[in-house]
Amino acid sequence: MSAQGTSSKSTLRRLIFAALFAAIIFVATSFLKLPLPVMGYVHLGDGVIFIAATLLPLPYAIGAAAIGAAFADLMAGYTQYILATFILKALTAACFSAMKGRSVSFRNLIALIPAIILNAGGYYLFEVLIYQSFISPLANIPFNIVQSVCGAVIFIVLGTMIDKTHALSDIFESVRPQSKEKNKEQE
Repeated sequence: MSAQGTSSKSTLRRLIFAALFAAIIFVATSFLKLPLPVMGYVHLGDGVIFIAATLLPLPYAIGAAAIGAAFADLMAGYTQYILATFILKALTAACFSAMKGRSVSFRNLIALIPAIILNAGGYYLFEVLIYQSFISPLANIPFNIVQSVCGAVIFIVLGTMIDKTHALSDIFESVRPQSKEKNKEQE
């Protein structure tokens, strides 16, 4: 097979997996919710975004995260949040790396810190803009932190399962970006 044919096949496979993750993120955000003891709920979408970002190459992970989460806001009627969600979830996905052979690597565990800060701080700044107040959006910061921390726990649990079983990691090995050394070995 020619190099161009292999490249096209690889690109198509990556697009398919990115679309699949966008759909899973949408479902996990819209329908898989855990009630909080005080009020409201948290969704499982952030955890799936973190997983997608460790299995897919960066541009595909960014697209899946942004589209899946923004579509969930659209379908839930939170149209004022679509743009913020699109941008913040794309930036969140960019915190992680798919270059390692594992989802739950030291680098990706550290990436949870900026991901949590981006979500809580980003939504705060967005709400400052739409509510024209620095005070009232402060009330949502704890909820956004809880949401992100729950996503981190989901990521660690699911990522560890993926790493230990090698079920998905074997499938995604064909779409993960490879190091330059591996590319030279294959040539």
